Amino acid sequence: MRARARVDLLGESAKRVLVATDCLSEGIDLQQHFDAVIHYELSWNPTRHEQRDGRVDRYAQPSPEIRSILVYGQDNPVDGAVLKVIIRKAEQIRQTLGVSVPVPTDSDRVLEAILEAVLLKREDNRQMQFEFDQAEQQLGWNRAVEREERSRTIFAQNALHPDEVLAELREASGALGNSSDVERFVREATARLQQPLGEDRSALLIDLSEASQLPAAVKEGSGLMGRRRIGFHLPVPQDAVHIPRVHPLVESLANYLVGSALEGASERVAARSAAIRSNAVTRTTTLLLLRLRFQLDVTRRGNTEALLAEECLVVGYRGDAGATEWLPDGEALALLGARAGGNVPEAQRVAWLQSAIATIPALEPHTAARAHERAAALLAAHERVRKTAGLTTREVRYHIEPHLPADVLGCYIIAPVVA
Repeated sequence: MRARARVDLLGESAKRVLVATDCLSEGIDLQQHFDAVIHYELSWNPTRHEQRDGRVDRYAQPSPEIRSILVYGQDNPVDGAVLKVIIRKAEQIRQTLGVSVPVPTDSDRVLEAILEAVLLKREDNRQMQFEFDQAEQQLGWNRAVEREERSRTIFAQNALHPDEVLAELREASGALGNSSDVERFVREATARLQQPLGEDRSALLIDLSEASQLPAAVKEGSGLMGRRRIGFHLPVPQDAVHIPRVHPLVESLANYLVGSALEGASERVAARSAAIRSNAVTRTTTLLLLRLRFQLDVTRRGNTEALLAEECLVVGYRGDAGATEWLPDGEALALLGARAGGNVPEAQRVAWLQSAIATIPALEPHTAARAHERAAALLAAHERVRKTAGLTTREVRYHIEPHLPADVLGCYIIAPVVA
């Protein structure tokens, strides 16, 4: 049985203790099942201790408190030498630089220094510290510390301001979505595909077995098999699979829905156009889902590289092409989730949508202006990052131009409910 399978099997027990050598100090994550590490053997290289701690003290650890305990023999002179000198020296370096600098890998010199301190039976900690300081000169540990300090000085991001970084993160989150958006999408997509998510204790449950109603393309592309417990928000429940935005399950669902909508398949569950009545509006409102494409030219040292960027934008307006009242972007995006509150006869739906689609060419001046606005915003974001990084226009320059006309991926009409 593989180590990963043994750990998962152990995780099913209410009380569990895992005894392992350094074979588990790298490569296998244990945060879902354990929240404490006991160092029974002191390593002369403190980085080993960090690697062991890192098996449980890592992202997605559900426990609010993690313990790390050192076990050493008070009467063991080797443990005393390692603990009093090497580990404390490493901690001093970590507190000074903020990062750990491992002991150089010449283990013979390290052991020689330890054995010298043990064999000479130094009782005076200051004398022992002096002897290890001399060993550090031979080991090059101090030189490694100096190199790390210079490196951190060179790459220090002192010009970055937290408020500016937070603003960029919020804009990126708004464009890419967060864990709540991912959960909503997966919930609604699986429900539309006649296989809604279930609940299993504190986690959600998705059925990807052969008996599942989900399309074969979704099941095969999800990277999961059978009935699996899943979670969208970290930390996820024990034994549940975390489903972030980039998980294959999300990608396979999105590809299937987009493909069925674009191909006009009869069994499609997502439509490029729709017309409904809803209490969300008081006047007939039309929403357009635009795909904006930009050519980003990056020039470095006289060489220009052309890149392609794209994003989706929802715009909305009230009225017709001759007298449009454009909605703020936030309001238009919110209306995309409006719920139907009344039926629209098929003939009327077709007439409304044909009329709206026919007016799209007349709206191109506005959609082109929005594309130029987004291009300017994208360029401004690049310039902000360039400025905070201390790059001059001589080092890197950007030019962004939108590809027009914008692609209209969807047209949706929302009319008020008739009393």
